[in-house]
Amino acid sequence: MNASQIVVSDKTGSITATFFNMSFLIRKFKVGSKIALAGSVKKFRNSLQFNNPIMKFLQII
Repeated sequence: MNASQIVVSDKTGSITATFFNMSFLIRKFKVGSKIALAGSVKKFRNSLQFNNPIMKFLQII
């Protein structure tokens, strides 16, 4: 299983989003792009994490 991670942040903090078998998607992310994530948040290794969230690009840089 191939897992790719990104760190997403806003003025309230940051969270890791892990995408499984979607490495093609990770190449589309650029620093500063605006996205919306939806899904369940779980605690993993003492931090919060989305696993395979639903994602939508709002603004691509």
